[in-house]
Amino acid sequence: MPCDQALETFTEKATHGCVHVSGARFVLRKKPSGKLLSKTAHAVEREYRILKALGDHTDVPVPRVFGLCLDVDIIGTPFYLMEFLQGRVITDPLMSNIPHSQRRQYWKAAVKVLVKLHNVDFNNIGLSDYGKSSGYYKRQLKSLLRVTTAQARARSPRTGESIGPLPYLSEILVWLDNNPCPDETTVIHGDFKLDNI
Repeated sequence: MPCDQALETFTEKATHGCVHVSGARFVLRKKPSGKLLSKTAHAVEREYRILKALGDHTDVPVPRVFGLCLDVDIIGTPFYLMEFLQGRVITDPLMSNIPHSQRRQYWKAAVKVLVKLHNVDFNNIGLSDYGKSSGYYKRQLKSLLRVTTAQARARSPRTGESIGPLPYLSEILVWLDNNPCPDETTVIHGDFKLDNI
C-alpha cells in the first residue's frame, strides 16, 4: 500500500496518507525520526491503545484503528494504521477563515467531544491498568517545566538566538504548585486543540 502524501507537514509528527489498490484511504501514524524532546510525546503505541478502546466501547467519535506494528525493522519506528476521515484541519485558533456566525458551533462541538471523553469509565473499556491513578497535576507541572526548558534552549530559525523562557512561567508554576487541584482520574486528551481533534 503506497503512502503517497504527508497530511501534517506543519508538525513534527509523521502522519501519512495511504491509498490501497482498492481506492480505500488510510492514515499511517508513526513516531518521528530522530531524538524527541519528550519521552511521552508521539507515543503511537499509547495512542493506538486508547483509540482502539474508545472506538470499540464508547460513542466518543474516533477513527477506527486497524493494527499496531511494534517492529522497528519495518519502517524504522512503531506505527499503526487508522481510517482516513474526510474533514478540515483548523490550524488557526482564531478561525479567521470561518464565518464568525459558525465559530461558536465549532467550539461547542469540540467541548461536547471533550465532555464525552471525560465521562468515559476507563475501567469498563479495558484501560484500568493504564496510567497512574493519582499525582496527575504534579506530573504535569514537572513535564511542563522539562518541555518548556528544552524549548527555551532552542534557537529561532529566523534570528539564530535562543528563544528563551516563557514570560511569567516560573511564577505560574509556583502558584500552581502551592494551589493543587484535587485528583480525579478520567480519560483526557493531552493535546486537545483545534488542529489535533
